[in-house]
Amino acid sequence: MIHSLVVLPIIAIALSICSSGIPTRAQITGMVMIRPANPRSYDTRPEGLTVEVLSESGELLGQATTGKVGQYLLNLTGIKTGDELRVRTKTVIDGLELTASKRVRVTDLSFIGVPDLVLVDPSDGELSRNGSSWIDPDGSVEVVDPSGQLGKVWARALDPERDRAFFPGSYRDADGNKIISNGFLFVAAQDANGQQVTSLDQPVTVYFSIPPIHRHYLRDVSPGNGLYEVPMYIYDEEQDTWVRRGTGLVVDASYEPVPESEEGLVTTDPDYGDLFVKFEANRFSMWNIGHRLPPCRR
Repeated sequence: MIHSLVVLPIIAIALSICSSGIPTRAQITGMVMIRPANPRSYDTRPEGLTVEVLSESGELLGQATTGKVGQYLLNLTGIKTGDELRVRTKTVIDGLELTASKRVRVTDLSFIGVPDLVLVDPSDGELSRNGSSWIDPDGSVEVVDPSGQLGKVWARALDPERDRAFFPGSYRDADGNKIISNGFLFVAAQDANGQQVTSLDQPVTVYFSIPPIHRHYLRDVSPGNGLYEVPMYIYDEEQDTWVRRGTGLVVDASYEPVPESEEGLVTTDPDYGDLFVKFEANRFSMWNIGHRLPPCRR
């Protein structure tokens, strides 16, 4: 009985400490790498890059610096289970400021593993100039700049599955809707003076290829006008989220519009043929052909 009287106060003290709001430290870790287009080439794991962790509302919670193998680690307080964190980094390659970011939902405070922050290596993605157009060697991207605003252009058409490590943020748009990607694009440019171009005075026309395996959800969003139009999203690097930005036009390998009546074949026939999306861009960032997914049935 005496022992019980001694133990009970100790338990009470412990419970009061646990409920007194002592901050729980959350460990956040991940890796930063720069990945070339050639799958046989090795990733670069940069040392000394700053990684920022922000709250969902954009408050800076903490920073870390990558080590010799691109790894970072930091401990933060004030994070709760269910919070969504924005984790991002940036670097400069070939005179281009490049960013990578992910959003991660906190499910375990003891260990928060962030998906790899993978930066596009632009060194093997420079486009060649042909008149007013910039074209990549395999013909998967073309940027048409009739006003001559651009001095150099880099781009890579990316596959939502094979290249998903490059997909920034999360699979949700700025309004919280779940989205699925049919194909996304990295594009960056400099002007004639070697200064990076982000916003354009005059829009340029961009074409990039749509992977055949990701056409099942390629839905026409403007039925009745004869055109096969799909939603376009641009990645907002300040807010770390996808923002709807107009529509793109589905075209064939000759850049001729595909009629909306072909949607059934396009979405079911893997041998339909090469397809591209054509859209107008007044800003360079990541672009995505995205479709909102319906809510899950309960």
